[in-house]
Amino acid sequence: MRHVASTHGARSDLLGEILARMSDGLIELDEKGVVLSLDEGAEATLGGQCVASKGHELTELIASGSARAAYAQALSVCLAGKKSSEIELEWSRRDGPSLNLRLLLVFVEGESRVLVGLRRVENRDEQLRRQTENKRLESLGLFAGGIAHDFNNLLLTVIGNTTLVKRDVPFDSPLQDRLGQIEQAAKKAAELTDQILAFAGRSSFRPEQIDLERLLEHALDDLRPLTREADVRLEIEKRPIKVQADSSQLRRLLANLVGNSIEALHDPSGQVRVRAGEVDVDPIALRLYYLGDQVAAGHYAFIEVVDNGCGMDAGTQVRMFEPFFSTKFAGRGLGLSAVLGIVRAHGGTLNIYSEPGRGTRVRVLLPLETGAGPRARRCETVERDRGIVVVADDEPNVRQVTTVMLEQAGYRVIGAGDGREAVDLVARYRDEVKAVLLDVTMPTMNGEEAVRALRERGHSVPVILSSGLIDVDVLKRLGVSEPTEIHMLQKPFRSAELLELLQEIAA
Repeated sequence: MRHVASTHGARSDLLGEILARMSDGLIELDEKGVVLSLDEGAEATLGGQCVASKGHELTELIASGSARAAYAQALSVCLAGKKSSEIELEWSRRDGPSLNLRLLLVFVEGESRVLVGLRRVENRDEQLRRQTENKRLESLGLFAGGIAHDFNNLLLTVIGNTTLVKRDVPFDSPLQDRLGQIEQAAKKAAELTDQILAFAGRSSFRPEQIDLERLLEHALDDLRPLTREADVRLEIEKRPIKVQADSSQLRRLLANLVGNSIEALHDPSGQVRVRAGEVDVDPIALRLYYLGDQVAAGHYAFIEVVDNGCGMDAGTQVRMFEPFFSTKFAGRGLGLSAVLGIVRAHGGTLNIYSEPGRGTRVRVLLPLETGAGPRARRCETVERDRGIVVVADDEPNVRQVTTVMLEQAGYRVIGAGDGREAVDLVARYRDEVKAVLLDVTMPTMNGEEAVRALRERGHSVPVILSSGLIDVDVLKRLGVSEPTEIHMLQKPFRSAELLELLQEIAA
């Protein structure tokens, strides 16, 4: 993954230990503290002055006298005891702002060498700024999610009715073209709404067990038209890295990150590296991550996209997660804000380090897979007289278009305006009800409350929870470890999506 000059096989375990704990660079010293080599991470972290440090003592790069004395003491302890020592100090750079760094010094037995791992540490002001930014983005996400929820209800009515009218209009009618244009415009609006939901961390989430190596290889193949003019390479550990994730969302995340990196390359020698692996992250390291206060320390899978492009200045970094913010003249879309939402929905976190003229590194952490993925859906032929489906939604237009979709497929439909009415209907037609479609957000009794009421009354009827604003934690609150009798369906759904799901659960 990371190349350092003069590597030795005997120190591979030490190297792995340091890279697992210190992610921002690696320096190799001789027994006198003179720099022998350094990796690209150290160069990026310490700046241009570090390149000229080879053959010089590392102390010469430390501006502060107290910091220099503390480092000298840590090096002396490391060399004298032939062991590791750790220190935190302020590193003043000649070509940029000073950094708070944690240094891990490890003596390499038998080689009289010292490996120094680097990790940036935020000061209190930076931590407060990041916490404030996280709260602001969370509020903005709630606002965006609320709008997307209502908008998806409207789009379901538009898309559903357009599809139904197209079936009734003769194939050679000029109205087919106009209806097709309406349908395409509505689908584009739905895609934009899905981006907004991704930013809010509430987009449609269909988790499955994924091997990161295979996903990244296939995703980069799909991006070949975008990467044709750039040097984009995949560097990944040659072992299975399993995560429980939505493959389409991870592909979107990678497309956004790789696309941003390619656009940042203004030099023919520009490079983009996509890396993946596993890493241990401790509580101190989490301070450097957005959403770091929302996840626990532990062992994670990571995806990292690194470029040596133009980088971002401080002003851009403050606004980089704002929806529709772009430094490009014709920029649009959600970009990094959607990436942040996707990471949040997966229970992960991310770190972004960038400097003007030096490039950008984005590291995404994802929880490793701990269990089996959900069952694959099967597709069957829909028959007539399939039984009753109770459709509960407080929007009459949604109930109407959903009813027509189901009736044309052979189901009988009974509508309900809230969850309580749906529960009563299931009790009344218990032997004939094949499934219940519940809107998550309804007055009197919402979808989640209706599911609990159904279970309390002993009804085991399959349930589909539908919403324009998917709550990724609703199944956990209902005690469902994996989709079995309770399923999620994102609005605006197409007729085919609804019928396919019903074929599986209401057979």
